[in-house]
Amino acid sequence: MNDIRRYEYLFLGGGKGGKSLAMDLARHGKRVAVIERGLIGGSCINIACIPSKTLIQNARNMHVRRAFGRDPDVVADMIKVSANVQNVVRGMVELNHQGFVKSGLELVIGVGRFVAPRRISVRLDDGTEQVFEGDNVYINTGTTAAVPDIPGLSDASPLTHVEALRLESLPSHLIVLGGGYIGLELAQAYRRLGSEVTLVHNASRLVDREDEDVSAEIEHAFRDEAIELRLGTRAVEVRGKSGEGVTVHLDNGAVVAGSHILVATGRKAMTTDIGLDLAGVEVDGRGFIKVDDKLATTAERT
Repeated sequence: MNDIRRYEYLFLGGGKGGKSLAMDLARHGKRVAVIERGLIGGSCINIACIPSKTLIQNARNMHVRRAFGRDPDVVADMIKVSANVQNVVRGMVELNHQGFVKSGLELVIGVGRFVAPRRISVRLDDGTEQVFEGDNVYINTGTTAAVPDIPGLSDASPLTHVEALRLESLPSHLIVLGGGYIGLELAQAYRRLGSEVTLVHNASRLVDREDEDVSAEIEHAFRDEAIELRLGTRAVEVRGKSGEGVTVHLDNGAVVAGSHILVATGRKAMTTDIGLDLAGVEVDGRGFIKVDDKLATTAERT
């Protein structure tokens, strides 16, 4: 292990939550380091906003072609769609990498874990360890898809949004669990790409945190595009394997059969195994970091 490297500002995670601040501090002459496990630019660039909107635009193009009768039977070539999505992602990653470099901050690629307050040990790509210390530390590790504890669901190897954005073959029938914005945009995208789609949501209306008129308009649009909606019911058991064939048993006794299953039922904090206890940082019952009204944690200058 090498000597401790010290910075005025140290960021664990290089996603949107902290990268703009990190670059701004560096441009103003501060000594800044960003520790990132590999997704340069964060989830938005690599596995969320950018690839999802690119996939959606591909799907919309096909939908318009059908709607105007130019190619009513068109079905997506998912190898080409996936290549287009990843090409856009690579371009955005490069732009973000250039932004980091030009700002003057140090970008450290590796897996970081707190070993003491404001001190992080990083396993670098070459297998060595390096310890970093910051006068001020920002935790920017984000969230990941949560897979609910439904019997058989984990064994079914369900898709999350990450895998759904990288498919190179079109699901014949995609079952989507979850009626929030992630479930909705992927359900509609895959329907427009040519899949049969069934969406299961436990509330009586889609995006149930929005106003009722918003939910009603979305429901109307989905039914108009022949997306099957199972509202006010929940999955109680899943059998089979995503990609090979799955059946989803609902609490009302109905059974839905499909080729693939996608889980979009919420997010969980990426706070496990990063040494928060050693940093003096407390989390709540769901694993999210406790903060005050200024987003400060329970640890000093963190």
